[in-house]
Amino acid sequence: MVAPKSWEQYKEECQPIAESKQIQILGWTGQWKGGHTKLDLLCHCGYKWDTTSINSFKCGSGCPQ
Repeated sequence: MVAPKSWEQYKEECQPIAESKQIQILGWTGQWKGGHTKLDLLCHCGYKWDTTSINSFKCGSGCPQ
């Protein structure tokens, strides 16, 4: 059985995506649910949001503004 991924592992996977979109990953919010955990994000435009899950972000979700 494979061990569940840690926050550090998910952040490492998401960091290149964030950098390409000029988004800063501030952390995660709410209860830890692995890939379904919501990210706390800050866009280069100044918009801050926490509604995108890790899995959605990895599939291309970006700044809602």
